[in-house]
Amino acid sequence: MKNNIIFEYYDKNLHYDLNELFDDLKNDVWRKAVLDGIEDGKPVIVVSDGGRICGYAGPLSVQSSMRGYFEGIGVHSAYRHHGIGKVLFNVLCESLKEKGAGFMSLFTGETNPARNIYESAGFKIVRVWSDMQKEI
Repeated sequence: MKNNIIFEYYDKNLHYDLNELFDDLKNDVWRKAVLDGIEDGKPVIVVSDGGRICGYAGPLSVQSSMRGYFEGIGVHSAYRHHGIGKVLFNVLCESLKEKGAGFMSLFTGETNPARNIYESAGFKIVRVWSDMQKEI
């Protein structure tokens, strides 16, 4: 990891290795959402290390309810445990506020390590739900 970490909006002329990031994250749903969002002109925040994308948050939008919405957030495994995810989430929250969002909400798992980041940013648990299954 270099020390040239920058948090900014994605620019195809400045940033590279977006697909490599999603290969590392092993999440094709996020990959599709981000690539579609970029194509539709929606902003995506990236963490770049000398232009190489090592994290992302987005695509960003403000819904008619004034809810700030983002499809996903992730940091490349080689860049974890350095506080990048926490800073990225705070940049995400501030960006949505600047875009006119009045609030944010999200779903997360009980054991998701990112839950600590959300709570440190002031998010509170307002509802707990169950994932149910039946063998048939």
